[in-house]
Amino acid sequence: ANGKIEVRGAPIEAHLETVNADIDFEGKGSRVDARTVNGRIELQGVTEEVVANTMSGSIEVEGDVVERADLRALAGSIELQTALAPGARVNCKTYSGDITLEVPANTSARFDLQSFSGRIENDLESSSLSSWRGGPGQRLDFQSGDGDGRVTIDTFSGRVEIQTRD
Repeated sequence: ANGKIEVRGAPIEAHLETVNADIDFEGKGSRVDARTVNGRIELQGVTEEVVANTMSGSIEVEGDVVERADLRALAGSIELQTALAPGARVNCKTYSGDITLEVPANTSARFDLQSFSGRIENDLESSSLSSWRGGPGQRLDFQSGDGDGRVTIDTFSGRVEIQTRD
């Protein structure tokens, strides 16, 4: 309940849970489900599916190609660096914290981004804007490429940023 979890290796799947501690995972081609109430979650080497939940702490995920990602933090930032598989589904939500998604420039997905009290920044140049609302509460819906994936990002108090990588 109160111990840090550290995993190194190449498990096909990992289910990691603790209450008051951090989770550090470094794998290769692994599906990961990581949950803590009070701690930071750092996952490297995820693929296919990743779930990460924390009440108080940041979430950092680095993967090769992700099909499904569900990342939630009540009070903390979320960072996801990965390519998206065709038809991928990504959901990132936090009440109080920034959310950053770093994807290749040729990513194909429909994006639904919103922040009640923060900026939204989008570096995907190939995107076609379908709606933008500024002022208190910002929302940005757009499509990049063919739009076969779906990315939903929501924060109440934080910045949303879509970055590109090579």
